[in-house]
Formats: sequence, structure tokens, C-alpha cells
Amino acid sequence: MNTLLAPYAKDVLSGNAQTFSALELATVIGGIAMSLIYGKWVISVRQDTLFRVAVVLQGFSIAIVAYVSSVPLAIGGFVLLGMALTLFGIPFSTLLQRSTPAHLLGRVRTAMVAASTACSALCYSLSSYLTTLFSISFVFLLFALSGLVMTGIWLLIHRTVSFTEVRQDKVG
Repeated sequence: MNTLLAPYAKDVLSGNAQTFSALELATVIGGIAMSLIYGKWVISVRQDTLFRVAVVLQGFSIAIVAYVSSVPLAIGGFVLLGMALTLFGIPFSTLLQRSTPAHLLGRVRTAMVAASTACSALCYSLSSYLTTLFSISFVFLLFALSGLVMTGIWLLIHRTVSFTEVRQDKVG
């Protein structure tokens, strides 16, 4: 999304810097909204279910963004994307803290940031290359569908694995 956001705002939405900023802001607003909603859900929904919903919501929101040419609809798609990213990130961080000994948590987070940064660099390169072959909208759709398919395969392989539910979250 980061690599394609500026060309998407300019070429697909025929926008400018304000359009780009609105899309970035929509993602942040979605993240804040999901943080507030998550506080209400934490007691009633299993975290493995939240992960699955987050992945489907990410794919759905990117698919929406892929084929809209209206700024308001694109903003709605980016709000959903921000919600999905936060819905994934909060339980992931909680799971990491629960499953990693305190003395290793810094090392594990450092390794995860390094792996995530390397993956981001590869995806930035891949997405920019793919736009030389396909439209920006198609590349968005390609990433959305590939993520959903890979997640579906992973869920089929690991369908008997469940996250241990330990309620340590305290919401103000």
C-alpha cells in the first residue's frame, strides 16, 4: 500500500497531495476507531477469531480500494484498512507478550521488526515492478487476493491449532 498510495491518489483518483493526505488520515482514523471498538470486544471474542476477521477485512478493504475511482469510497476503503491493520496488530502484540519470556521480548521484537522491514522492502519492489505490467488497481486486487488465498491455505493446514486464551488485557 505504501508504494502504491501516491500513484493511486494521483493516477486512479486524479487527486493531489490533499487526496494522498486524506487517504493516509483515513487509515489512521480507522486504526483509532478499531482501537476503541477492540476495547469492547476483548472479553467477548477469541483472539484467533479476531486474527481471521482482520485478515478477511484487510483483503476486503484492499479489494474495495482496487476498483473505486471516487475519493469518498477510497477513503472508506482506507478507513476499513486501518481498522483491519489495528485489529490484527493488537491481539498479535498481546499474543507475543504472553508467549515470550520477558528477558527475550526485546530480541524477539527486534528480529520481527527486521523481518518485517525486509518483507516490506521486497513487497515495495514487487509492487512497483508489477505496476509496469498491470494497472495500479489490478496490483491492489492481486495483493488482496493473494493474501486471502494464502491465509485460507494456512487456516486449512492449521485448523486444529487454537490460541490459548488467557485474559490479561485490562481496558480502562
